[in-house]
Amino acid sequence: MNKIIRRDKLEKSDWADKYALELEKMYEDVVHVPMFEDKEVELEEWSLGWFHIETQKEIEWTILVSLSVFINATGMQVSDVLTNDTFKKHAFLHESVVLGKQVKVSNDLSSLVNFEIEVDVELDD
Repeated sequence: MNKIIRRDKLEKSDWADKYALELEKMYEDVVHVPMFEDKEVELEEWSLGWFHIETQKEIEWTILVSLSVFINATGMQVSDVLTNDTFKKHAFLHESVVLGKQVKVSNDLSSLVNFEIEVDVELDD
């Protein structure tokens, strides 16, 4: 899904919160695996495995994209239940975009963490 579905408001539901929290847990499990040198890693709970740190980063990004697609497709608000700072910011960013707000993101391009979000309070027309 490459087109933003604009919405006037976001909805809340228990099932959406549970789904987002599961994605967050998966993200945290992947992120917290130390990779000092290339070695085989398996996360049996998620049926995920990788050998290179680059693959680990790609899996992290794929989980973040999954969250974005979920927010866009369902119009659900989930950022309020998330606790991982990067995951929460990413959700907030996409919720804001779905609501048609102008968003400015600044980030160190070498990392998915430590990014800042600025959201205009006025809606785009």
